[in-house]
Amino acid sequence: MIILDFVSDWVEHLRHCLTAAGYELPPDVSPGKIPILYYSACQRGVAPRPRHVLLPRDFQCPPALRIRSGLVGFIECAERGGNLNQYQGRELALADEKDLLLFDWGIHHFHLGTGPCRADPRFVARTDDLLFARVTDDTIYLLEVARHGNWARKRLIEILHANWPETIARYRLDDILGTERELSDSDHLDLREAGITEFVHLADGTFYAPPGGGIQSSRDSTQAVLDSDSSMIYIKLLERQAAAEADGWLAQVRCAGLTPSDQPRIRLVVQESGFYARVDGTELTFPLDTPQDDSISFPGT
Repeated sequence: MIILDFVSDWVEHLRHCLTAAGYELPPDVSPGKIPILYYSACQRGVAPRPRHVLLPRDFQCPPALRIRSGLVGFIECAERGGNLNQYQGRELALADEKDLLLFDWGIHHFHLGTGPCRADPRFVARTDDLLFARVTDDTIYLLEVARHGNWARKRLIEILHANWPETIARYRLDDILGTERELSDSDHLDLREAGITEFVHLADGTFYAPPGGGIQSSRDSTQAVLDSDSSMIYIKLLERQAAAEADGWLAQVRCAGLTPSDQPRIRLVVQESGFYARVDGTELTFPLDTPQDDSISFPGT
């Protein structure tokens, strides 16, 4: 009897990825939640790479010298490919933190301190004024500097629509003519807190689906849930492949002069070069198919 449990192996791999990256996991987190937390962390983190910084028309920064200096420092850090995560909220280190603005509208918020935070020097000093921005692999679109707590201002989407509509064109809904009731900023905030995703209706009549992918009733990121589900489907396909090839692998183990146990356990191994299967008690690995869906991040591959 051969023991295979690639799903558990995958979950443990993701748990290791999170803890190795410094994320704090809840002590009572269920195994089924870990993939969602992993892909949520991928969505919240900003990978260090040089990016172009673009400002909208009529961009304004508060006159306070500290905020202006912090903004200059942020832009310089972004352009040279520095660590922008230091400008995020300290909650970034919590794996189960829910950044609802990001999950819903795809917009990050950054503090603009010029020195380290006393409570946690991994981050810059906290500021009441925050920079709101849309971040892609090669560009940061600065939207505005606004007070802390402005989590659902439609003005943020208005700025994207007015300056870089091509960046959110895939979310534009041209077949909606109107709604029975216009949602205010506070309405959007209340619905988001309740785990409800809504369209965004702009002043010129344009409708957008949430550019961040929206949120689930659990307030988890919809994109993270989709990535988690897709990765699990793929891992189960790898397990099915392993079950079909296990007898051949065990024969190779015996040819190598090794003796597998009466109930050999075959584990999923994730390396930079791809996915492999390994028989417990040996160092022999056998290659598995590599993922074809480039839209999903497979850590370690």
